[in-house]
Amino acid sequence: MPDRPNILVLLTDQLRPFELSCHGHPVVKTPNIDRLAAGGVRFEYACTSNPVCTPARSSVISGQYSRTCTGMLGCVGDPASRRCHFPDTTLAERLQTAGYDAALVGKWHIGPSPRIVGFAETVYPKVHHLNQNQLYFDGTGHSWVQEGFCPDFEVQTTQQFLRRRRERPFFLFHNLCLPHMPYFDVPDRYRRRYRPEDVLLRPNTTIGGKLYYDENAFLIYYYDHLYYREHRPDMQTLPDGYDLHALTAHYCGMIASVDEQVGQILDTLADAGLAENTIVLFTSDHGDNLGSQHLWNKISVNDEAIRIPFIVSWPGTLRPGVVREHVASLVDVAPTLLSLAVGAGHCCPPACGAGGGRGVRTCPPSSVPAFMQGRDLSPILRGEAARIGIGEAIIENLRGELAIRTPSHLYAVMTETQHGTPLRKLTDDRFMFYDTRIDPYEMTNLAKTGEQQDVARDLRDRILTWDRETPWMPGTLGGTYGQGPER
Repeated sequence: MPDRPNILVLLTDQLRPFELSCHGHPVVKTPNIDRLAAGGVRFEYACTSNPVCTPARSSVISGQYSRTCTGMLGCVGDPASRRCHFPDTTLAERLQTAGYDAALVGKWHIGPSPRIVGFAETVYPKVHHLNQNQLYFDGTGHSWVQEGFCPDFEVQTTQQFLRRRRERPFFLFHNLCLPHMPYFDVPDRYRRRYRPEDVLLRPNTTIGGKLYYDENAFLIYYYDHLYYREHRPDMQTLPDGYDLHALTAHYCGMIASVDEQVGQILDTLADAGLAENTIVLFTSDHGDNLGSQHLWNKISVNDEAIRIPFIVSWPGTLRPGVVREHVASLVDVAPTLLSLAVGAGHCCPPACGAGGGRGVRTCPPSSVPAFMQGRDLSPILRGEAARIGIGEAIIENLRGELAIRTPSHLYAVMTETQHGTPLRKLTDDRFMFYDTRIDPYEMTNLAKTGEQQDVARDLRDRILTWDRETPWMPGTLGGTYGQGPER
């Protein structure tokens, strides 16, 4: 199938877009991500579907919201040897049926074992985060501890895959573990890349004249589970003078590592003669509050936690540029890639009208199954449309927050669960409302001020309609649960 493009998805962990130079950061330099953006389509606004690892990653491979593909909003433990999630076929399975080889390298953190949901080749680490001497699995029962800086090993594994001669197109899902914590076990060339005094803090990290500081949160950033779960005695204190500037400098240094990994993979793709016929998607599972609104980590629905980079490149096919009128979502990844690679999303003539304007939904032959809830973004990527609908993305989280993000506004309602079931009760329909055009740091909540009432009412109604119409898979709402050892 020489006419079908390869697919390479580069998914980072906890990377918000604000520290990328292609998004305008004046200090942090990301030349390799920048060159991907320069030759591809960069969405100025993109959001996770759920700002925590498992549900976000599940949306990527399912094209569905986490409530539908997993029936829960939190994270899982080690992957299961049964199909506990994904009642419908995944992106990898659809591509396998279309003649693709599917492979996974790097972090998984999804309910079922990757081989169960379509990945024939796998190399992935244990769920907990370590950047050196990490435990790895290959999905066949073989496990080992990989010495040295593990991102280097993962890049080398992907490079070997790309250099291999093959007769079939491939789908390679490469997951980069940084800039997720911990920071203590990353080489000094990244930890010391930026000085604390040189980094820029977002203005919303200072509230009431106080800069965000939380020793417990900083210890988790620095040591991760070795501090909060294993309680290692030597990992209970921070370096002298450690503050938000030092933490942000480490975060920026981790991004430098991500950028170098991306560059190595892109160079190998070109050296192997694959660049011209490979769709490359670069994105992240969610962002990082990093002290904004005096919050840390993720989960919340403010911009720092939900905004992600989203860059798609396919030389000679997609029209390079920046999309500012549509908010891409992780739930859009699967339908968009299927449309581009298997059954072109522009197969219908304008007069057809099938699929409510999207074409591929019901006009045969369709590569995007109806159960995928994301949007096929290929018309935007090809320069045929500026946006789809009002260009919105929907986000939900473990706390009961349901949000809608448009290019100009963020609106959220608050719900609570009923007796631990997926049934929801609306507790605050004016929880959060920001005009991000004039208030990009979300400092003034307009939800109960009466300002821009028509916009607020429309966004509220859209969220509640989505909540009514988006089904739940039977399961446990939120929380975490262990799946037993990998097999």
